Amino acid sequence: MPAGEAARRAALAAARAEAAAEAAVGAFGPGAGKEERRAGKELARAAKGEAREAAAAAAAARRAEEDALSEATATSLAERLLQCEPVRWGGATAAELAARLGLVGAARRVLQHYEAVLAEQTRMQLRASGGGETFSEPSSEPSRNLPAGTSDRRTGAPSRRPLCAR
Repeated sequence: MPAGEAARRAALAAARAEAAAEAAVGAFGPGAGKEERRAGKELARAAKGEAREAAAAAAAARRAEEDALSEATATSLAERLLQCEPVRWGGATAAELAARLGLVGAARRVLQHYEAVLAEQTRMQLRASGGGETFSEPSSEPSRNLPAGTSDRRTGAPSRRPLCAR
């Protein structure tokens, strides 16, 4: 199991422990003794601390994975450049070429863009399937949600927007 995955699982377990501790504090209502409430609060504080530590470990592991992947991508690209044009690069090593051209930073930006595109695609699929994020509620005015020149199928009311308004 990669280090990042292990850290993410630890963060999830700590978050679950924090939620359970918060629920325990809530279970000790007004009728519970002071010592029970105090113990529940201490448990909640400890779980929050563990959750913070696990989240920090997960973030560090993620950064390490991103750095390693960026380095590997940059090195691979530099090796390909050296194979294609050995004369142009004057016998430089792949590491030297990657540093000279800033390939690690470029690879990092490409990977971040790729993750952002995947995240947006996921959000779009969730919206399309009716799960997760939803579109805003339709207007109370039926014709405002219709394309120009169409009518409301339910009421037959014509759209008030002219056909040329696009």
